[in-house]
Amino acid sequence: MDYPTDTLVAKRQSAPTRGMMFVGAALLVYAGALAWLSHRTVSSLMDVEVAAIWLVAFSVPAGLVYLFVLWPITRKRAAKTTLASIIGVGFVMRAIVMILPPSLEDDFYRYLWDGAVTAYGLDPYRYSPTEALWASIGAESVPSEFVKLANEAGPILERINHPDLTTVYPPIAQLSFALAHLVTPWSADSWRLVLLLADVVTLVILLRLVSILGVPFAAVAWYWWNPILLRETYGGAHMDVLSLPFVMGAVLLATKKRFNGAMLFLALAGGVKLWPIILAPILLRPLFATPKRLFLSLGVFLATTTLVWAPAIPGAFGRDSGFLAYAASWQNNAGVFALLEGLCQHVLARIGDHHVHWAGPLARGVVGVVLLAWIVWLTRKPVVDDRDVSRRCCLALAALFLLAPAQFPWYFLWLLPFLAIVPSVSLLSYSVLLPLYYVHLRYPGVVWLEHGVVWLLLAREIAAGRTPQRRLCPVESPSYTEASY
Repeated sequence: MDYPTDTLVAKRQSAPTRGMMFVGAALLVYAGALAWLSHRTVSSLMDVEVAAIWLVAFSVPAGLVYLFVLWPITRKRAAKTTLASIIGVGFVMRAIVMILPPSLEDDFYRYLWDGAVTAYGLDPYRYSPTEALWASIGAESVPSEFVKLANEAGPILERINHPDLTTVYPPIAQLSFALAHLVTPWSADSWRLVLLLADVVTLVILLRLVSILGVPFAAVAWYWWNPILLRETYGGAHMDVLSLPFVMGAVLLATKKRFNGAMLFLALAGGVKLWPIILAPILLRPLFATPKRLFLSLGVFLATTTLVWAPAIPGAFGRDSGFLAYAASWQNNAGVFALLEGLCQHVLARIGDHHVHWAGPLARGVVGVVLLAWIVWLTRKPVVDDRDVSRRCCLALAALFLLAPAQFPWYFLWLLPFLAIVPSVSLLSYSVLLPLYYVHLRYPGVVWLEHGVVWLLLAREIAAGRTPQRRLCPVESPSYTEASY
């Protein structure tokens, strides 16, 4: 077989290079727009509601460029120079957004408070910010260390949302908050440096994975250049990226058939946020034919999970528990779940009006059963190849996100590294649509546009015979049998 000449190689690479330059330039402009918007907002030069509209106006076009220009490029094997450009442009985008303080979000104030509490060796699950705030003016009786921290925190303590609840963040997340506090106390910039560290580690692991799986290196742009990640991690300072190094580390170790290590990493990921634990059956599926190894790895997972969560258990069931409040009633920006809850209300109302208050718990129970059944379905057959593991993980997390009572834009980051390995237009279209979240309270109807388009695209793929499983696998990778494990 004759190899392509240098001229032919140059011609084939020129189009992807030009396309990557266009997307990179567009996203750098978007990063500048986010920085400008942050400046206007934190300087009180722009009303928050107006800023939210501007955010949507900037973010939707950025998402369109990201999705429709990158799609044909990532199907080709980009040159190493293109990979270097992807990484370099991504760092510049982050630097631009990090110049100014976070805006339009306030979750990070809780992170700063929890970080201070944990760094001082105190229990963040014991007292709510409200209790600490009232104690600082002598109205409550809490340990003096909390009173001292409350006085140090100043306006930060007053800006925490849901201050009457104890923290909802697990122990490994608390250690990350404490690390940021130890670097620079009460600093959003220090906190975003911790996020950057997690982000970079995720990229490194992802690069290793795409190399092993035979995915074009340009596909890492789906993760590294994603406008939702840029906005929510650096513009909004949300913490969800913290779990990704542990999750992708678990996938990498499973790919290398090191299942005990994979379960250790997955349990640590569950100590950042609980969602990664649903991936355990998928990562362990290749061991179903070897029960001894399966139970050993499962034991590692359960033991590590127990140790990680032990500090949170004593305060998890208190009357002000953030965990209980989140599990019982948290709902925001939901699509399918809102429809399901409405259906449950209708059914229960026919039984009797006094039963209607059970609609929320019933809907959550139905979602739990459906999700469990979906995980069982995904693990029913042996794994086909290494990329099949990532494909199944992506489908599991897609179901979790699509059915969740809360569909915040930053929750979409759970899927993002997997979409770099097994990209899907229907799921990646959330990069265009999720910014509508910022105006959904003012314009409630946009929620159905936000989620309805994705479901229509999914339905179109299935109707055309392109199931998500097939759609999510652009390149063939070596197959194997479970006996090889």
